[in-house]
Amino acid sequence: MTRFSTLSLVTAALLAGTAGAPVASAAPITWVGDVDNNWSTDSGPGDTNWDTNTLPGALDNAIFGDVALGTQATVVDASFVAGAVNFLTINQSTTTATNKITLGRNLAIDANDGSTSGITYGSTISNAAMFQVDLDGSSLDFTSSQGGGITNNLYGTYAMGTAGSRIRTTRHYGTGGGDEGTFNIGDGSNLAIVNVTADAEIGFRNDAGTTTTNNSKLSTINIGAGSSVNISNDSTLTFMKRMRVATSVKTLRVNNAGTIDVASGSTLQLREIQINTSNNNVGLELSNLAGGTVDHNGTVAMTMPDRGNSTLNNAGTWKIGSAALITGELVDQGSGDTGVIAFNNQSGGILTGSTATASLDYNPLDTVTYLNQTLTLTNEGILSPGVGSNGSGLASVGTLSLTDINATFSGTDATLRIDLGGVVGGTFDVLTLTNGALTLDSDSKLSLYYVNSFNGSAGDSWSVLNYAGLTGTFNLPTSLVITGASGLAADANNYTMTYNANNAVLTLVPEPTSLALLGLGGLGLLRGRRRRV
Repeated sequence: MTRFSTLSLVTAALLAGTAGAPVASAAPITWVGDVDNNWSTDSGPGDTNWDTNTLPGALDNAIFGDVALGTQATVVDASFVAGAVNFLTINQSTTTATNKITLGRNLAIDANDGSTSGITYGSTISNAAMFQVDLDGSSLDFTSSQGGGITNNLYGTYAMGTAGSRIRTTRHYGTGGGDEGTFNIGDGSNLAIVNVTADAEIGFRNDAGTTTTNNSKLSTINIGAGSSVNISNDSTLTFMKRMRVATSVKTLRVNNAGTIDVASGSTLQLREIQINTSNNNVGLELSNLAGGTVDHNGTVAMTMPDRGNSTLNNAGTWKIGSAALITGELVDQGSGDTGVIAFNNQSGGILTGSTATASLDYNPLDTVTYLNQTLTLTNEGILSPGVGSNGSGLASVGTLSLTDINATFSGTDATLRIDLGGVVGGTFDVLTLTNGALTLDSDSKLSLYYVNSFNGSAGDSWSVLNYAGLTGTFNLPTSLVITGASGLAADANNYTMTYNANNAVLTLVPEPTSLALLGLGGLGLLRGRRRRV
């Protein structure tokens, strides 16, 4: 009994017309699941779970049709010996129903044209629950025999709850190759959620022979707006790039326009592994784009082979928890190691706390061979201690502590934002640099937000900065911006900043006119006394 649904035929025709020669030759095989949930069930004629009564193989397009109600569940069971298909097509348009695939063994998708994603979608995945993949400790592999990179689109929900779960792309190189490819975790209207609760990996693998002299230069993972990567349960998600020697700088780049949530005790790691030994520069970049959010409560780890540079960029909102950590490590170093880590809070970016006692520590791990023992934070945007800024009460007030981090303010948008809700400890924001120096340029701004219905009075003072060393000062009153104050406290001319060896104190002084009147009054009294003598 052979059955082709109209949807299957239409989907096959669309794929044949848009995805190149390999797709045109791919046989469409649609899941019907009328025997059991196992991908590989084949009990004889008419007893498979597929509409052609044959199992999908390396040249086939495995299709999962639209589900109107409930969940269509499929298990890629261990009996599926081939473990490979040419394409996987998901046609799911109903947001209240689910196509779900559980990997009981590795599943390989071989997109041999070198550009088309191994998973295609017949409709928009506007709700990540419409399509779910439970990796269950297995690998979802995208492979290609071509030298060009593949863009693979991961839409839906991906559960990585068993150690060893991996999503990866493998390229088979000869003696050359350009960019390795891209993973889009969500893109536009297509949403994605990756939930990691056990050690897992998403990345790029080069299995070229030892004669390869130049391969991947750039590998990119994009997290789209509205999509998220969530790491919890003391687990580690590694964004990985495995490579051989190359003649140019090779970069693993992660761009976030959605949300990255690293729970306390968990780790997001960017790592490059160099298969053979050579002194080559490598690059790791984690960029939180405008509109993106990073909830940094655990560890962000940058691990590099040999020499290279690791960069954290923030143009969105980066929130620090109570015990956040950044680590950097060089492994298998050659001579002349020069690895460094830089954190750039870019113009438009907000670096703030998610708790009243936020703390970010830097640990280079290898203190013997890692030459840069402190991380450099360059602030070109807004650095805001406390929980955000400008709250109605004291909820936004707090301390941001940076350990083994040097902070440099640079450019006309570089701002330190301080909430003032009183004059005693715990009612105003504080930035503390432990074992770190603060550098201010002439354009650095100090922005004061009065909260908690508080308004400053003459003589009020706040110790808002602690540091191990200081270069430069805020150019008061020019660089001072005040919000939510009235009277004396609203005038920037009434503030001074005193810079001591290890702290800076902001003070609200009487208005200059008051000082002048006081002076005149004092002179009058003195004159009166002289006349009486």
